[in-house]
Amino acid sequence: HKGFVQTDNIVKGIESVLEPEKNSIDLIIEYMDSKAIEFGTQYKEKLYDLYNYKYCNRKFDLIISSDDNAFDFLREYHDDLFPDTPIVFCGVNNFDAPNLIDHNVFTGILEVQSIRETIDLALVLHPKTGKIVFIVDDTPTGLYFWNMAQKLFKYYEDIQMIHFDSSLSMAQIENKVSKLSDDTILYFGTFHRDKDGIYYSFDETISRLSKASAQPMYGNSVQVLPYGIVGGKLFGGFYHGQITAELAQRILKEEKVQDIPVLTEPQTQYMFNYEQMQRFGINTSNLPEGSIIINKPFSFYEENKILIWSVIAFVALQMLIIISLIINITKRKQAETQIKHLNLVLRAIRNVNQLIVKEKNSEVLIKKVCEILIADRGYNNAWLVLLGKQRKYINSAEAGLGKNFIPMKKMLEEGKLTICGNDTIEKNDLVIIKDPKKECVDCPLSANYSGRFGCTICIKHDDNIYGLLSVSASGHYINDKEEQ
Repeated sequence: HKGFVQTDNIVKGIESVLEPEKNSIDLIIEYMDSKAIEFGTQYKEKLYDLYNYKYCNRKFDLIISSDDNAFDFLREYHDDLFPDTPIVFCGVNNFDAPNLIDHNVFTGILEVQSIRETIDLALVLHPKTGKIVFIVDDTPTGLYFWNMAQKLFKYYEDIQMIHFDSSLSMAQIENKVSKLSDDTILYFGTFHRDKDGIYYSFDETISRLSKASAQPMYGNSVQVLPYGIVGGKLFGGFYHGQITAELAQRILKEEKVQDIPVLTEPQTQYMFNYEQMQRFGINTSNLPEGSIIINKPFSFYEENKILIWSVIAFVALQMLIIISLIINITKRKQAETQIKHLNLVLRAIRNVNQLIVKEKNSEVLIKKVCEILIADRGYNNAWLVLLGKQRKYINSAEAGLGKNFIPMKKMLEEGKLTICGNDTIEKNDLVIIKDPKKECVDCPLSANYSGRFGCTICIKHDDNIYGLLSVSASGHYINDKEEQ
């Protein structure tokens, strides 16, 4: 149903890829409400009658289903309701799914949880653990999860495994978790309906259990992370929806369904809630490398570490230019020209230094650095891109290019670099392009460099590359050895 966090995020992920309005796709969403209403034979028959009435005279190009109940419903009624319509399923917690479908019609992606990885991590963070309490209801999703979890218990013979299920009311579960011993941790699988038939949303369940329990709780899903679990190797609905939509696009482009295998690998990552980490004394240094932490207090240095070191590297580069200019002044005896040039450099460095101290907004900071370059250094235009690990795009800015930079920014956001950018990183050195219009056919900016040279250099510190800086100016200016 709408408002169910997992479903909402999957839908958002699908829409972000398909872009219905942009691509003129008529996207119809049917919510089955099978979490809020008991999904029995009578209810399924009523859904069948409803969909048959609504769509008996309509032909769809594709159907996407989310969660086990939708998958099972379509397997049962697909031929009657939507004959010959291809199905892409997602959010299915059933490893047998690939064996249950007609591969000429069905393909999709399984919702695979990283249960063992999360348990292993929790035991490392809480080495005195002797008991694990699983909170899992009796819905199809819950039963599948519990079945998968039980298969892993053989690896934890010294740990007592306890299961709180739908045979208990929410109040009873709250009472039980409030009395757990200090050697216990909780693992939240899924819980939406208690023994009284009352429906509970993710946020309500997690918030109540976290408040009632004095012991740490781990889980499976990104959606529950903000509400009271410490974390784990979590599954995210938005990314799951994006992968699902990419499969759908392949079918819409007339690729045969039977040629698209069901995806069974987990799409999970280590994520943690800083507030819960503080509550249970968990140090960031003990988390797996690359872990994502939410609710962490803002630190300007931590948030902008790459940017700060990039600017420092830039300033250091400018200092080298100063030294080179001083030597050049002596050798060439062109005092007036070189002194003027030196003053421009000093002004740029001073302005950048002042900017670092005063400006706290990283986006504004790199924008103003570019503006300083074209104002104080005399370049025609300048652009700067910050890169993270594996050259992942972080941010970019420009001066002197305006709307002409939009295609370049889109290219950078897609993880692509220009010829000069790749050459600069590969050579780890300055790269000069004498005729960008002819030599840089892949560059969206090449047409703006007519009659000017392009100059690109890595922003680095301690042999680590944090981004690229590129400027354009006349050939005479760029060819100056001291300027380089």
